[in-house]
Amino acid sequence: MKETKSPEQNLTFNYLKNSMINQGIHITSDDSLYDSYSLKNKNGKYNITAFLLSDQNTYALRAIRFDGIDKSNMLDKKEFNNQSILKSIDELINYVELYNTKKVDLSHAVRKEIDLFDSDCLREAVVNSVVHNDWNFGFAPTVFIYEDRLEISSYGSLPYRLSMESFFAGKSMPMNRGLFTVCLVLKIVEQSGHGVPIIVEKYGKEAYDFSSDSIVVTLKFPFKFRGVLNIENGQLLPKKPQRNPKETPKKNPKEKPQRKQIEIDIIKLIENNPSITANEITEKLEITIDSVRHYINKLKKQNVIKREGLTKAGKWVVIQ
Repeated sequence: MKETKSPEQNLTFNYLKNSMINQGIHITSDDSLYDSYSLKNKNGKYNITAFLLSDQNTYALRAIRFDGIDKSNMLDKKEFNNQSILKSIDELINYVELYNTKKVDLSHAVRKEIDLFDSDCLREAVVNSVVHNDWNFGFAPTVFIYEDRLEISSYGSLPYRLSMESFFAGKSMPMNRGLFTVCLVLKIVEQSGHGVPIIVEKYGKEAYDFSSDSIVVTLKFPFKFRGVLNIENGQLLPKKPQRNPKETPKKNPKEKPQRKQIEIDIIKLIENNPSITANEITEKLEITIDSVRHYINKLKKQNVIKREGLTKAGKWVVIQ
């Protein structure tokens, strides 16, 4: 990784420097920064470590939320990029934490609150996914959020000199030593090899899944997640309970059907801007264009919205 040339050579490190100053780390010169954390290759060019730590980094850490326990229906996607990977790490973790609800267990004499997932394990898994990611693949780690689990996925696999036994014992051989050292001095990671034992203690060795080109850490939920994140204000809304298929729902002709939050958001956007395009809705809600088209077609079939005029010069009309 040290010798991999950065795709951009005009780099600045304002976020990195400010983070170090906040930790009381004195930087004598730019050259000392480059040397201490291996930010240049043998030809004196910025390497991929430098690019990741720079303010110009374009690798996007992602959180993708699905409705259910598989990838058949994506609800939303959030990306963190165009900034230092250090800032993206914090923002990604803080975003996923918005989903961390609690369940009260009253089955015992003492009231007990159960978290959806362990926050320390999430942080360790995300940081490790970035530090150990093989950036030669050209892809950044992603957090997948399902109804019953989190999956933190990174690219690459175990270093060939590291055995499975050593890995689970906490021995660390990061793919990117310079990036790991920066995270260590900034206390983003507490100590070398600290993360894996924490996750194994809480979720077991089965939390890790290895393949030839990826490592996936799965944090299973103790109860099913029944909420949907409101994209506009970051609030966690209750998810409508699923009706027993044997039950016959009572219909009220005057009652409007219950809508998903994403449908409500699309209707609001159309009301505010009848000329809005599908691509603009994609950007504002940060979901895929296929998802936008799916929900627009659904709303059209339900006679909630309609299109008037020509394809390019027309506008949307909210019927109900």
